Amino acid sequence: MLLVLLESWTADVIAPLGGEGLVTPGFTRLCEEGLLLTNFYSTGFRTEQGLCAVISGFHSQPKTTIIRQYGKFDRLPSLVSALDSAGYTSTYWYAGDAVFANTRSYLESMGFDTIHDERSFPITRRTEWGAYDEELFAYHARSTRHAKEPFFHTLMTSTSHEPFDVPLDEGFPGNEYAQRYRNSVHYTDRALASFIDSCKTQSWWNRTLMLIMADHGHFLPKHRSSHEAERHRIPFLITGGALRDELKGQRTDDFGSHVDVPATVLGQLDLPAARFPWSRDLFNPRDAHFAYWTFDDGFGIADAQQMLVFDNLGQRRLQLRDSAASESLNQQLETRGKALEQVLLDRYISLSQ
Repeated sequence: MLLVLLESWTADVIAPLGGEGLVTPGFTRLCEEGLLLTNFYSTGFRTEQGLCAVISGFHSQPKTTIIRQYGKFDRLPSLVSALDSAGYTSTYWYAGDAVFANTRSYLESMGFDTIHDERSFPITRRTEWGAYDEELFAYHARSTRHAKEPFFHTLMTSTSHEPFDVPLDEGFPGNEYAQRYRNSVHYTDRALASFIDSCKTQSWWNRTLMLIMADHGHFLPKHRSSHEAERHRIPFLITGGALRDELKGQRTDDFGSHVDVPATVLGQLDLPAARFPWSRDLFNPRDAHFAYWTFDDGFGIADAQQMLVFDNLGQRRLQLRDSAASESLNQQLETRGKALEQVLLDRYISLSQ
């Protein structure tokens, strides 16, 4: 299994998700070969929040990030450990400094066998945040020609990170910030598509499932406010040689977020997911599918019936998807979101006790 986390990608630049059509043509092509989740949301707005949610199934918290807290993150469950018990070897690949934001300590605590970062391979070209994504992908390709199977590989890209200083002309001229964002994402999109094509030549391709998703969304290119639900809507594509033929080129509209990855992955392998109480198997029709996310002073929650964003500071609703929905429905969703936030924060506090 191979997980690719794309730095700062938002649905606003993904054509199959209703976004701009010129920024990510490679991803659009990949959607023809995979299963696209159209209502997937990031748990927060920082890389370490998305990473923790994907690996530990733990939601982001307003005002803080748990992997910066020693004595807390090491008590979280781990998808890596769950896969290790089933015989998987695990490797994390990053082209920047893995020490940043306490990431390396978290990854080691979660049980990754090997952690690669900018110290692992010679870098030809780099941005402020690390080697160009194509160099990261090339290093993975070189290193995995004879990879021991089964494996769980996680790749974290970085070229599309602010300040978008990749000095390449990707067809979006100008120095305006939104254009620089489009330019850097287009570059990563091109590198990603080429990487997936190269994976198809690997001996492990037909036995490998690939999960491609953003670590979080971004306010660009539409200059979204921090509370807008659209800022948290991100791409999530499941592809790879192991994907069943009948799922290729398909879409699912079920709602979910980063925290649902552990239960979904373990569900496909018939492994228990009881250690991930926040996580729901996105392919289990018996589970209630919804998305939940937080920002500095509030939360958002969405399901097939309604979406609601709530401001804790002002004690008011900031956004509703369906303004004609009944007040009873809105109140139920608001109460549910408040309860989730309270339990989340209680759990966060208790982890160090």
